[in-house]
Amino acid sequence: MNTTNQEWADRQDRTPEARREYEYERLCAWALNEIYQAMERKGLSKADLARSLGTSRANITQAFSGARNVTLRTLSDLAWACGVRVCVKVEPLRTGEFISSPAIVLKLPRRVVNIVQEPGLKSSTCNEMDLMVVGSK
Repeated sequence: MNTTNQEWADRQDRTPEARREYEYERLCAWALNEIYQAMERKGLSKADLARSLGTSRANITQAFSGARNVTLRTLSDLAWACGVRVCVKVEPLRTGEFISSPAIVLKLPRRVVNIVQEPGLKSSTCNEMDLMVVGSK
């Protein structure tokens, strides 16, 4: 960790109140980021969410910007308007370890599919990005 990041991390852990505030901000930021990504995947705008929830676009903008207190109700409503739900995972605090974004867990395929060239067919090449996993669960 570089010096600037270390100083920032030390400030977050300096007092129990500072750490408590950091954890609140982290939870809000990560949850809102996930909801925002769902919104983008569905092609929804903040105005679309506002219409679905019967509120103003300004309220939606304030929630995403951190300008207002984010409650579980706010998270639930925003997620619902995107057709998703928010899930909470509880894990132990890690002192001195600050992660800037949620870890993404990738599931490995259960079955590897071999590509076999049939006799008489023209051979073709592909790179890793062209491969598709078939039959993974």
